[in-house]
Parts: sequence; C-alpha cells; structure tokens
Amino acid sequence: MTLPRRLGWFAAGACAAAGLASTGLAAGGPIEVIYTKIPTHPSSIVPGAKDLAGMPALTNFRAMENLYLSPDGSLWAFSGRTQQGSELETIVLMGGGLTGTAFQQEGQPVPGGVAGELIDFFGSGVGRFNDVNHFAYSLRARGGSASTFQKVIYWNGTTSSIVMQMGDLYTGMVDLLPNPSGDETVGNSVGSIHPLNSGSFGSQDSTILQIHTSRRPAISYHHAKFQQTGVDSVPDLGAVLRQWTTLDANSFYTSPDGAHWVVLGEIATGMTTNNDVLVFDGATVLQESFAIPATTAIVSTIVVADVTSSGDWFARGALSPSGVYAVRNGAILAKTGDPITPSSTELWGSTFLALDCNNAGDWILVGTTNEADPARDTVMVLNGDTILARENDPIALDGDGMFDDNVFIGRGNNTLSAFEPNDTQLTDDLKVYFFANLRDNAGNDLNSNPAFGAPQAFLRIDKGIPCGLCADSNCDGLINILDINFFIAALNSQSAWEAEFGGGGPTCDFVCANDTNQDGDVNILDINDFIEALEVGKCRKCEVTAFNVPANRSGCVNNPLPSGNRRVGESFNMNADFQNNCDCCEYRQYVRGSFTYNGNNLPHTLCVGETLHAVNWQEDGVQDGATCRRYGHRDTTVIGDLGANDVYDMPNRATGCRYRGFDFPGLSEVPAGDTYDVNLEFRGEIIDTCNANRVVRTNTWTVRCMGTALSPAGATLTTVSQQASLTDREVIVTFMRPVTDQLVVVVSLGNALGDAPIYAADVTVSLTPAPIAVLSQPGAEFIETRLGGSTAHGVYTFEYPGGTPASTRVTVDYLGDRATFTVDLSQL
Repeated sequence: MTLPRRLGWFAAGACAAAGLASTGLAAGGPIEVIYTKIPTHPSSIVPGAKDLAGMPALTNFRAMENLYLSPDGSLWAFSGRTQQGSELETIVLMGGGLTGTAFQQEGQPVPGGVAGELIDFFGSGVGRFNDVNHFAYSLRARGGSASTFQKVIYWNGTTSSIVMQMGDLYTGMVDLLPNPSGDETVGNSVGSIHPLNSGSFGSQDSTILQIHTSRRPAISYHHAKFQQTGVDSVPDLGAVLRQWTTLDANSFYTSPDGAHWVVLGEIATGMTTNNDVLVFDGATVLQESFAIPATTAIVSTIVVADVTSSGDWFARGALSPSGVYAVRNGAILAKTGDPITPSSTELWGSTFLALDCNNAGDWILVGTTNEADPARDTVMVLNGDTILARENDPIALDGDGMFDDNVFIGRGNNTLSAFEPNDTQLTDDLKVYFFANLRDNAGNDLNSNPAFGAPQAFLRIDKGIPCGLCADSNCDGLINILDINFFIAALNSQSAWEAEFGGGGPTCDFVCANDTNQDGDVNILDINDFIEALEVGKCRKCEVTAFNVPANRSGCVNNPLPSGNRRVGESFNMNADFQNNCDCCEYRQYVRGSFTYNGNNLPHTLCVGETLHAVNWQEDGVQDGATCRRYGHRDTTVIGDLGANDVYDMPNRATGCRYRGFDFPGLSEVPAGDTYDVNLEFRGEIIDTCNANRVVRTNTWTVRCMGTALSPAGATLTTVSQQASLTDREVIVTFMRPVTDQLVVVVSLGNALGDAPIYAADVTVSLTPAPIAVLSQPGAEFIETRLGGSTAHGVYTFEYPGGTPASTRVTVDYLGDRATFTVDLSQL
C-alpha cells in the first residue's frame, strides 16, 4: 500500500491533538484494587483475621505499613493494623496476585514458642523472602519469658520455627577491653531480617547485650558476626580504610544467593559532614559530601538502599545543595530537573518517594514533578520512559473498568503524598504492587473509620498486559487500514482510544500499539511513523537472530612477548546477528572490577573522567586523543569505533546485520615472577536505538586470572591518587609508603588502543624535596592494563625519609608534556 505523507483523514483528529502533550495516563493495564481502607467497601475487610481465641473475626483495615515482594514476584507480604484493638491490632498478610490472607497476627501463639507465648508486635522492618519463597521475620512476644521475648522466625513455605531469640550467644563479637569477648548475646530489637537460599539469614542488632555501647550495632549471618561497629573497617570513596561508627537499622540486606550485600552506616572520618556511607560488597559506593562516582552530583543524604536477587544495588537520597537522586549500580537513573520521560517537558521535582528494581534490569520510580497543579504533580514512571500512574488518576474500585466510583489517587490536602514512601515493588514480568492514598472528587480522604494515618490502598498495575504490535491500534494482530480510526482516537486520549473498543476494552497496551515513533508518548509526532508502518506492515525495531556474547573464550592465558615479559588475561568474541531493520540494533559493553599488580591496585582509564570502578558499571572504552572509542556505536562521528575489534558488516557499519567484536582484557609487559590479579565483570547488551535504547538482549560474565609470585606480595597499602590531563592523554599518579623511609609512585598513562608501548626512557618523574635515592624504576616498557584500550603503568620506588615535609611536589614529564601534583604524605 502506498500512502501520501499527509492525509486528509488525520485533519480532525490530529488538529484536535496538536495542542496536547502526552496523555500522561497509565501505559500498562488498569490500576487494580487489592485492599483499601474505605469502611463501606468489602476491599477494607482484613481476610483471615482472628480473635484471641483463634476464631475467625470480621474487621477492617486500620493501616497498611510495609510491603515486601518475593524475588520471583509470585508472593507478597505486608504488615498492617486491624480495627480489633490493642491486643489484636498488628498483623502480617501474605498472598499472591490480587488475593491474600492473614499470615501471622498479634494475639496468636508464637510459632514454635512456649505455652502461653503470644505475638505482641512485629519488627519495624518485618522480614524478607528468599529465592525459594521462604520468609523470615522478627517479632516481639508477650506471655513468655522477658529474657527471650525478641524472636526471629523462619517459614519454609509450610512450617515455621524460631531460629534466633533474645539471649542467644553471638560468635565473633569483639568487646572493649577490659570487658571479655565471647559472651555477647542477642538483644531486644533485631532487624534487617532476610533469609538466604542456604537456610541461613542476615540481621542487624542495635541492642546487643553483654557488650560496650561503642561496639554496637553489628550485622550478622545467623549468630556469627559479619561487621561490627568500632571493630571492622571499609574503604571510603578515597580508598582509605575507615572504621564503622554505626550500622543503620533495617539497611543490611543480602542477595538470597549470599553473593552480594548492602548496608548503610557511618564511618570514622573525623567529621559529621562526610561520614554517612552506602557500602556494597565491602566497598563504599556512595558517601555523604562526595560526588556519585563518575558524575558531578554531590550526595547529601542516602535515604534507602537495597540489593536485588540478581545482585544489583540501588539507592535514593538527597543531593547537595538541593535536589534528589535515584541510582542503580552507580549510574544515575533520575535526578531533580531531569525529564520524567525522554521527550517530556515535565521535570522531576524535589521529592522521590519510592524506587525499586527487578532482576531483569527494569526500575520504577515514584516522585514529584514540576507540574503546576499540586493535585497531579506526583507520578510513577517505569524505566524512565513510561508513566504508569499519576496523582489524580481515577480508580475503578469495583473492578469493572468503569471510573464511576468517585475514587482517585491522592489526598484531600493535595500537598500531602499521593503515594506511600518505599512501598512500591516491581516484578520481573512488570507487575507493580504499591500503596497509594485515595480521595474522592470533593477532596475527602477515603480513610478508615475512625480515621487513622493516611487513606492507604494496596493496588496493582499489570504492565505485563500483552504489548501487542506497534501500529496495531485496534489490537487485532494485523496492521492495516482498520487501525486508522483507533489511532486517531489515541491521538486525542487514552480514554477515547479505549472507547473505540466498546464494552470489551482493548487487549493490547495503549503505548505499545500507538507510540509508533517509540519516544514514550502518544501524540502527533507518531503520525508519520504510523503511516510508514501501514506501508510496510510493521514498525521499525531491532530484531536479534543470534546473540553469542561472550563467544570463543580462551580461558586464562600467560603468553610470552618479544620483550621477554608476559601478557596475561583472557580473550573472547562478541557476536550478534540481526534481521530486517538492522540499523536499529547496536552492541554495548560495560565493565567493572580491578587490576592488581604485586598486591597493589592499578587504576585503569576508560574515557576522559572515567576510571575503572570495582563496583559501579561503566561503559567500556578508551580515550584516543580527542576521541572516546567504545564498542558497538554505529555513528562514529561522536563515539569512535575500536577498529578491527569492533565491526559491523553485511553490508557496512551503518546498516550491517552482523556484529563481530573482540576483547582481550588483562595485563601486558608483566615481568616474570611478578604477581597479578585480573578481576573483571562484563555486561554485554544489544539495544534497540529505534525504541528508546531499550535493552533486547543482555548477558554478564567474569574474567578472573591470577598469577603467583616467586615471593609473597606485600599487604595492600593505603594509597592516595591524583589525576590530570596531558595534551593527548590522562595521567594518574598513585602514592604509597610500603615502609617508613620509602615512597612508591605509580604513574599511569592512558595509552589509547595500546598499539605502541610507553617507554620508561620517555618518562621523567621528579620530586621536590628531592629523594635521597631512586631504589627502583620501570623496565624498558611500562606494564599495561588492557580492556578495550590500554593504560600503561610505571612503578618508581624512592628512598624518602619519614621526616620529609608532608607536602611533596611530584612532576611527571612525558615527551615534554608535563603535569605537576602536590601530595600530603601524612595521609599515607
């Protein structure tokens, strides 16, 4: 079919829509009601509630407090309150989908407890699920012994047992002398309860008994101390080891496989303005008064943090001097002033209420915007490109799809939060469970009777509704002229589009079907792409036929070089094939990890301002003069390619349907007998550049190659690093003192693709005051760390007495290009 680029049948619909921005309505399925606090509606009845005799009781919700989701999304649990009074008020419900029932309730027997021991209340953080849907949680008991009333309960899907209680002995705790160590016991407020797949569990205890107050809180696995205030240390963002001064309650969580963990706390920096940290896997990833790594955004606070079952960490907090941020694995997802969706003029405001990430790489963010109307200035956005819900959205309370119940998301006082903080959970199949607040159109909160707290409701959006074909506006599985009237209706509003289907409603997603230019919005900018889709029978998108990343792995190699030194590491290929709109498909590669040489970390430069990080993912690349080169970018006018290691063909880079990449990460020019540890994790992705860079294929893998020295490597030292720019490359200088009278200086020079070595004779390092002697210097060639590109490193050792003035000037000269650094040696 051949159609003109402008058609008369668009005149009425398109002109009517011309003054409209995005519809702003939910782009997934409808908002579904699970429970509310509206006392006249059956959704307010607490299912499974009991009286003190254990008999069924009829009661309504008084509050909904903390929401938790199992990693596979099949189960949820939340704590709440009934209207049964102080002896039966607190409750935990568990369920799946749109139904649930009471799991445990105040006034009922403690599972595994002694006779007469009843549940008094649940811990503020309640508990978590593991990967096999076991659930662990904390509670306080009454009616038993006051010395054992704090309990941790483990539910294995069928039965429950007490796995920890107040008075149990900890192992590994260290008390303050002259107090003895080894007699420390579980206190009366244990939190951060989370079960591991192994059957163990993690916890945080601020109330450890038989210990000096300066040595608590601590975090533990089962009864064994893991990290302790006043005892254990972690490196801050400057790589300086700092001792814990506190570990925050309900902030310690572990991926169920036990591989990754997060915790919030404070470290001993000597100041109160930079001591709040988020630690992931033993390293600080966010720190108060420091920039989020690889950005200029300064952290003021870290409000909440968590880790997914797949091992991704995420957090949100406030920026200095103002604003808020949301971050995952070190990458900023959103911050104040960013568009809420890519083409939107509506910007994120000064409050983020909830952030969650799933195991598939998706994320959900709830926050305020710069929308002028305070009754609709809070939104829920999926993946930064799709608005799922907004304050003032109508709710079909009776589940009939009709908005005739006079129920809306929001508060009667529209300056109060429309959504509950930290109570939004995202499943891998894009179902969103969340607590929001409800009002009517007269501005009355739809609260319990008597009113208590906020007018909460437990709701769900199923974004997993079949997306449908792009441009199939009538959801019939075909793209043809029968879609035209539906598309015109969609340009006016989502409700107008839904009305075209009559009583049955649509069977495909509004945005998927009508956002033909794939910018996240449905508006007149979609018209040309809709016409093109009618002509060719489909919208443009990336179609992957093969994704073999990595392929042809060599395993760790230790190859001789002509210089007599060695090249160590592992090589692999990145292979992908596409069909049809091949130019929509592009490869991306991300990396994190470290290079260690003779026991010390070697900083590796990626592109300008980017240094390999142990925890945070960064796009793999290399600075080559003024050009940043990265894998997979088709348009090389801004981002350069990596030559023969980064090829699109069949037929060419711009439109080729085949991608072939090669990488050989490791170290080069390593003298025989030296120690090395290449510890890298990679993530390869195919993104759809025709669909807002959505990830359509992804895989992660690890390269770990270690060598043993002829003599043991020294202990890891405190280091200080500084960075500067020469004319055509970055230079990092790292200082350390292995012994009092020695100063080691590691000079790291960006070396583009590493085609030519850095010769030691071309580099001069001078110190002021001058050293007594040069004890060692690099061989003929600098050693090299290699990813997509190369960073060359020269290690110099000077005799430099400890009494030397603390402020030392170091000058690095490379082929006449000079950089000067000043270092405070008292830091070493």
